[in-house]
Formats: sequence, C-alpha cells, structure tokens
Amino acid sequence: MSHWQRIEAPPRLPKSIEIPGSKSLSHRAILLAKRCSVPPQLTGLLWSADTEATHRGMDSLGQSTPIDCGNSGTSLRFLIGQAALLDQPTHFTGDASLSRRDCQPLLTSLANAGVDVKSRSGCLPISIKGPLRAGEILVDPTLSSQFLSSLILALPFADGNSEVRLIRPPPSKAYVNLTVQTATAFGLRVDERSSGFFIQGHQSAENSSFSVEGDWSSAGLAAACALAAKQEVRLTNLRNDSIQGDRRFIQIMEAFGVHCTWNDGVLLVPPTALRAAPVIDLRAQPDLLPPIAVLASLSPGTTRIQCSPGIHHKESDRIEVMKKALNTCGLQAKSQGHDLIVVGGRARFARVDCAGDHRIHMALCALAATLPEGLILDSADSVDVSWPGFHQALGFQLSQ
Repeated sequence: MSHWQRIEAPPRLPKSIEIPGSKSLSHRAILLAKRCSVPPQLTGLLWSADTEATHRGMDSLGQSTPIDCGNSGTSLRFLIGQAALLDQPTHFTGDASLSRRDCQPLLTSLANAGVDVKSRSGCLPISIKGPLRAGEILVDPTLSSQFLSSLILALPFADGNSEVRLIRPPPSKAYVNLTVQTATAFGLRVDERSSGFFIQGHQSAENSSFSVEGDWSSAGLAAACALAAKQEVRLTNLRNDSIQGDRRFIQIMEAFGVHCTWNDGVLLVPPTALRAAPVIDLRAQPDLLPPIAVLASLSPGTTRIQCSPGIHHKESDRIEVMKKALNTCGLQAKSQGHDLIVVGGRARFARVDCAGDHRIHMALCALAATLPEGLILDSADSVDVSWPGFHQALGFQLSQ
C-alpha cells in the first residue's frame, strides 16, 4: 500500500547541497572490489538500497538462498553476469517493480554462450547456472546498456577470450564508457572495436583505492528544485571532467536559459526566468526525464522531450507516469511514442502518484516547491534507492 505524505519546500533551500556519490559508479566499484584479492579502499560510495543489493548479492552468488535485488535493475543485471561464471545455480528475486523489468536480451546472450537460464519470459524469478562458454557473444543493448555492461564486467574472469558483438548500438553509450573506465581502473583490459569489444579472459581485478565522484543524475534533481523555487544553489562533490552522461544536464539547462557556472569545484545554479526549449534529446540520458519534464512544465511554451524505448522499462514507464503526474497537477502533457510533450503552465495542488519511482518522486518535489501548500505524494521512502536523506538534504517538510 502506498504511503501518502504532504511535501512542502522550505522558505529557503540550503545555499549549498552536497551531491551524493554516483550510483552507477558505486555499483561498478562494489562489484569489482569484491573481485580483488585484497579489498581496496573505496571512498565516496553511495550506500543506498540499490548499491547495498549489489554488495549483498556479490556475497551470495552460487548459494541456495535466492538473491533479493529489491528494486535495483542494475544489481540484477550485473549479478546475472557474475552468476554466469559459476557452475552452481544462482536464483534471483526482487520487488514487484523489478519483476516487470525485462532481462531477456541479456539472458539470450548468456544462453547462447552455454549458460542454463530459467526465467518468467525474461523477467523474475530468474535462475542462472554457468559456466558460460567464452568466445563470440552477441548482445542487443537497445533496451538497456546494462546488458552490455554486465558482460564487460563478467568476461574478464571467464575461462577464455571473448568478443562481444553488438546487434545494435546502445542508446546510452556513456554508461558503457563508465563501465570500461571503472574496469580499467581495476586493472582489467577491455578493448573496444568497431563491432563491439574484445575481452581477454583469465584476468584479475586489482586496485588499492578507488574514489567515487558525485552523481550527475542527482545533481539534475537538486538543480531542478532550486530553479523551481527560484533560488540560487551551490552544488558540491561534482567533477567538471566527469564522463557521466548526465553531466549533459548543464548543456540542457542552457536550452532553458539557465547559465550554470563553476567556481573552485562548485557548480552554481542561478535563479532564472525559464524559457521553453523546443526539443530536448534525452535518448542517451533517460534518468534526466523527470526533472527536465518538470522544468518544461514551468517554462512558457511547448517542449518535446525525446527518449529511447528503454524509458518505458525503468522503475516505471516514466513517459506515462510523468504525463499523468503533470496532468493531475493541471498541466498539459501528452505522450507520443517515446516522446513526452509538455506545455508550460501553472501547477495546482494535487495528490500525485509517483508509481514507486524514486526519480519521479524527487522531480515532483521540485514541482511542489512552486506551490505554497506543496503536493501530496506517495513513495517518499523510494528516495533511499539513489539519495537516502534527500528530503532532509534539501529541507523539504513531510507531513501526514
């Protein structure tokens, strides 16, 4: 049962907000650290419901007790790749949302490599028994780049060399680059080729220390809250040279008329009279859809937000859930294929279903900041997936 609470913004957001560690990097670092013979020192990690699922799962591979991945699609898909290396079965479960998320493209790749795979039409519950057969492996990462990243994180430990060939390119290539960069930092060799990747087997992961930078997806949400509240905010714990795909949030802000600046490693987001951006391409940055949709709803004019097919298969169907949420608040929004079209306007007080999606809940907190009475939202605890303590960090008040 959903737990509904009134969410109200404080009169003044904190002047400085420390962005938590990158969830994407934390998953990868935790997994590879578990592969090291001597545990490395990890700093800046995001400890959240999702990353803890990866941590627990790495300790439970090959055991008879099923691994509960909770709400974490990243944990499930990455752990499936690790389980495929073992000659004993590993069983996976998760919550209702995760049980609807399709893993079939990854399961097909592994089955073709000799892995015994059992699933419910590509969804949980899933059982994996290897070992996988090294060699040529085809993968279709159209639905999620995590399918490709799962193989990149597993194949260095296989009993032979492998060539991963892409049926189609991944829409979110930046996440794959992040996987390769992290693997390289742990001493693994992953060679990118025109058709995919060549990965030598029998490798060992080694690293003495690894630092996790701040999360640009979370930075986008914090910036959206500040812009909605028409207040200046300084975002810390971010790297200007980050290869995280969601760093593109800064360029997207320019399209809305927002000119963010760097000063001594701090990103300054100024209060800005927003303008509509005719077209925003988020096909490679699906996690930015919720905050961008909210900003579009606050900008005079019409904004078309382009997304890839995988947007329908995140923690929720984010296109449909955001459309319904904005409509519930009296704003104009419609879906068209994989796109969301938003017309700027004035939101009204409403009770809005977040579908248990952490990013949608946090984005709607930004919309709540435009209303004296806030909004009534469900799933406040969903933020534990990616930003534990989000409401407190930004000063939002929760009441029954």
